[in-house]
Amino acid sequence: MKTYSILLALLIILLTSNIINTQEDTSNHKYIANEKLSNSELQERVKAYNSWLNKESESNSLELRIDSNSELSVFTTKKINKDGNLLEQPKKLLISPNLVYETKYGTKLKEIEEKYGYDDLANLVIFFIGEFYNKESFYKPYFDVIPRDSSFIPNYWEDSKWIEEELKGFTLMRKIVDYKVEVEKKARGFDSGLFKQFPDVFDETIFNSKNVEWVISFVEGNINYVEYQ
Repeated sequence: MKTYSILLALLIILLTSNIINTQEDTSNHKYIANEKLSNSELQERVKAYNSWLNKESESNSLELRIDSNSELSVFTTKKINKDGNLLEQPKKLLISPNLVYETKYGTKLKEIEEKYGYDDLANLVIFFIGEFYNKESFYKPYFDVIPRDSSFIPNYWEDSKWIEEELKGFTLMRKIVDYKVEVEKKARGFDSGLFKQFPDVFDETIFNSKNVEWVISFVEGNINYVEYQ
């Protein structure tokens, strides 16, 4: 049997281009995604994430830090051994579609599935949005350090600022635009076909097209398939 899950700890690597094998530290960082934070607020989030990860994953040689470019990056906490493990991912740190049934949306979602069928992406969208805005969520330290919008993926970059001359002769831009349109279409479908049909369950202030676009872009780019019995 196969399902897909998001490996929480390893997703930190998506915020950086490298794993940096050093223990140097930096400061004076003011932003995470487009959310303005004081330096102390950002440092507290990073500290909380590292504490959470270390508590939940006993075998861990990685930690999140602010690098010399004032960006969030993954650092090693000790010398890397090519035959050693950087991190062992406990099952409780996996986000799978079935976790949504443990939330307050689970009962209604099961009723919807009996009528319309199962949709694993819908489960992840509902879980991500619901937990992101849940201050008591077990995953709060994780959600506090991941990108807040879709600007971290190419289909939301401003082409005038990033396209290299070498790429202008390729179909990359068309594929990026096509994907962006597809994500927006899916988001509108969730909004009108699901959330607005059950306003007593899905709070329209958080279950909206913008948040769905963010989750779909994030999830579809970072799915890890896990085999299990």
